[in-house]
Amino acid sequence: MANTKNAKNDTNAKSKKEEVKSVKTNEIEDLKNENKQLKDSIDDLKVKIALLLNNALPKNSDDTEDIEVISMCGQMLNLSTEGYGHGNIYSFNKFGESMPIPKDELKRIILNNRSFAEQGLFYVNNNDFVNTIGFLKVAYKKIINYDTMNSLFSQDPKSFMEMFRGLTNAQKDTFVSLLVDKILNGEQIDMNIVQECGKIIGKDIMKEVNITREIYNK
Repeated sequence: MANTKNAKNDTNAKSKKEEVKSVKTNEIEDLKNENKQLKDSIDDLKVKIALLLNNALPKNSDDTEDIEVISMCGQMLNLSTEGYGHGNIYSFNKFGESMPIPKDELKRIILNNRSFAEQGLFYVNNNDFVNTIGFLKVAYKKIINYDTMNSLFSQDPKSFMEMFRGLTNAQKDTFVSLLVDKILNGEQIDMNIVQECGKIIGKDIMKEVNITREIYNK
């Protein structure tokens, strides 16, 4: 009887230890997530402070210097200086379209459209400028430019897979959009690339092509 009671106590103690361990693990993960969110908030705050200080000072010729920005989006892209369609809006109608944007306004666009910038939906074609914005400099280690995106179509399957896997999700989507358009337009595409691309993103690209073709033909 005593042995049964002791065994039960041991089981309860073990169960409580496991519960405590699980709670501690969850707390650690929560702290890691909170630290990351805090770091991102601090980065945003630094950029905002820099912009506020910049606005409080007289403009100089460097602030109004134009920086080339290229759309890396497979459809129409609108970038606003204040975000959510507010402020000055720069509209790109298609992938590869470029436009000069004043440096001071581009800083606002990047801050207020941060996810677009980090995912590579537009490309800032000026390394010196990119290197002045910490989070953008980090993001551009993964983001590819217009020429590199187009070069993916001529890569051998192995090289293609290595390059394609490294893209952001947004740039993967852009490539797939371009791929579908090329197939619909009757351009010669290496079907090995189509297959490898589909495997990586988990999508039947030819099925998407056929669905899009049916929509166009209606």
